[in-house]
Amino acid sequence: MSTNPKSHPNELDGRTLLLRSRPEQDMILSVGLATLIGAVFCIVGLISLIWWIIDEWPDIFGILFFILLLMLPVAYTLYALDMLVWQVKGVETVSYDEKGMVIHLKKLFDRETTIPWNSIVEIEKYESPWWTFFNRSYLYNASLRIHYRLENGPPNTIKFGLRLNEKQEDIIIDRIYELRDKFSSKTDYNDGSIHIFTLENPRGLRATITNFGGRVVSLLVPDKDGQLRDVVLGFENVEDYLPENHRSDFGAAIGRYANRLNNGQITIDGKTYQLPQNDGKNCLHGGPDGWQYRIFNVEEVGDNRLVLSLVSENGDSGFPGNVCARVTYMLTDDNALDIQYEAVTDEPTVINMTNHSYFNLNGDASTDILNHLLTIDADRYTPIGETFIPTGELASVEGTPMDFRQPKPIGRDIAADFEQLRIGRGYDHNWVLNTKGDDFRPCARLESSVTGIALEVYTTEPGMQVYTGNFLDGTVTGKYGNVYQQRAAVCLETQKFPDSPNQKWPESDAFLRPGEVYRSRTKFHFL
Repeated sequence: MSTNPKSHPNELDGRTLLLRSRPEQDMILSVGLATLIGAVFCIVGLISLIWWIIDEWPDIFGILFFILLLMLPVAYTLYALDMLVWQVKGVETVSYDEKGMVIHLKKLFDRETTIPWNSIVEIEKYESPWWTFFNRSYLYNASLRIHYRLENGPPNTIKFGLRLNEKQEDIIIDRIYELRDKFSSKTDYNDGSIHIFTLENPRGLRATITNFGGRVVSLLVPDKDGQLRDVVLGFENVEDYLPENHRSDFGAAIGRYANRLNNGQITIDGKTYQLPQNDGKNCLHGGPDGWQYRIFNVEEVGDNRLVLSLVSENGDSGFPGNVCARVTYMLTDDNALDIQYEAVTDEPTVINMTNHSYFNLNGDASTDILNHLLTIDADRYTPIGETFIPTGELASVEGTPMDFRQPKPIGRDIAADFEQLRIGRGYDHNWVLNTKGDDFRPCARLESSVTGIALEVYTTEPGMQVYTGNFLDGTVTGKYGNVYQQRAAVCLETQKFPDSPNQKWPESDAFLRPGEVYRSRTKFHFL
């Protein structure tokens, strides 16, 4: 978001929207000007009165002229008093937080008032009456009126005098509207508030994220022509993400355990825990009440950064231990969505978090992703049985449709006569990444020839589940009125291997114990 020039005193800096400079001088100049003008008119009035008496002007003209001259100093005296009150109790700074605009009043009335974001109705430029031209010329050259209405209350208006030119005034107005939209979009649900936040970097990458499930709602990426394309599936309204409306994982931060756990069971230190079985006999993505359906706490909001947290109590969906998790979203200057996960526990447990965004780099979910070129730096993958649980084998991709070591259209082999593709109804498999946790090397690349948008994936995780929207069946209508058909998107879910706690692969340790910190990072870098 652009800011006012650094040389200007009213710059947008951090969380300060505007800052009045030299308020004491403003007050002296304001009152002094009005008093001086009033005194001048008083002198002129007295001289005119004497002249009228000496020269014996015609009564009608003399009376009118005398009244006019006396009215002017009275008016400007009242105006001086008004300006005194305006300056003494006037706004010194306007800052903001997640709750609203914080209006800081001057010292004589040392207090501050918060205008909630969702109460702001309209912001308009205010043209002062002609008789205040001295004030506008010498003190400020712009005024804003903010109309707001508190819940169940009457309409209110607050006015600001600013030292801004017209362009800078527009920047202030746009910024206030942007912040209002950023912080006030909320829905109450299960004794919590669902918010929507918009992050943006200087190069135009823009992500809209909700704290309901930590979901990436939209991701706008410049294409080869500079046009912004929304490259992820999702819904227009936050209410559509609620489980009573749609059971979906679109864009979600998955936890406590992403992917499948065989028979919905885990064993830790000889003790077996029964988990919900929401995928046949398996537990998928933490169960039917996984973190994708939870309201995360909002810890930090910035122009390009959002931090969400969640406390999952002991026994939550059958999982042991109180877990405190945090997800940080950041848009980097090199056009990447960088997602970092952290978690701690007070009892031995399992943890496996990922982001479940459905990508369509065509920017048009009415088209499929079969033309996307996919590259995966992996020599092996984990074959699955009929219930989608890994067989325990780490199989070579050599000579199979699972080989994406060179760029290949997703649709080239997806319908091949291959047992694994039959079981998954397409690709729904975990690849064993050659990067082995090195997040400075891309583990995968996805590219659309339609838009020229390319996506490189970097991760600290040992595996990546590739899912080609096999169970999208045209029964869900998402953003822009698009009906989501099979193959409308592809998911690139970086994570521990499926069923790792039961398979006990050394490359994929999904256990977390007290004193340890779970850390995971995935970066989606757009080119």
